[in-house]
Amino acid sequence: MSPPWFWCSSAREKIGLARTGFGAPRPARVIRRRSLHTLSAAHSPRRLCTTMSMGRLGASDFHGVRERRSGDFSSEIWFGEKRLSLGTFDTAEEAARAYDAAAWRLRRPYREMNYPDVSTSQQAQDLAPLPRLFTNEDRRDNRRRQRRLAIAEMDEEAMAVWRERFPQDIVNERQFYKQLRTEREARKTERAAYREDKRARKQAAQLNMKLGESSVLGLRG
Repeated sequence: MSPPWFWCSSAREKIGLARTGFGAPRPARVIRRRSLHTLSAAHSPRRLCTTMSMGRLGASDFHGVRERRSGDFSSEIWFGEKRLSLGTFDTAEEAARAYDAAAWRLRRPYREMNYPDVSTSQQAQDLAPLPRLFTNEDRRDNRRRQRRLAIAEMDEEAMAVWRERFPQDIVNERQFYKQLRTEREARKTERAAYREDKRARKQAAQLNMKLGESSVLGLRG
């Protein structure tokens, strides 16, 4: 199945398409900038797990926080399929505050917040700890993290505008992905049935082989 026209590589491209008119979409002129994929591929560590919970990797009860072997706590947040590192902190509470500040910027729901008593994004930013800037490498890493987080924030804002202006396109997009999931599940079920049938035929063949060997030995005896 070929993807529909709304399947753009980023939300900024969707807004660019929207600005060209309400008729058939035309290629949008967008400002070229480094994408999250390029930035994360160049600088982010290898993905260690596929869920937001980091309980397997360290003793932490906070969203997006895991304990490192050095005893420090790293904070990170997922944006789509990309992991954005938010820095390393002395305590799990500081890492959780940094996560909440990024979660507010990316419009995450309250259930994903570590401190639901925070009511505004500005309050979350004020409560977030200052990054470690001891060396030039620390400053370069912090600038890189802030740049990647800003790109993710712009993508999320563009998606919010898109959802508000074109709700039917959002419905079509959800239906498209629902159909993809349905087809994927059907293929998965079909493969499972094929493997089960193959296993049953193999067991039957082995049983027939053993019976044949037994009958031959009986005739010789």
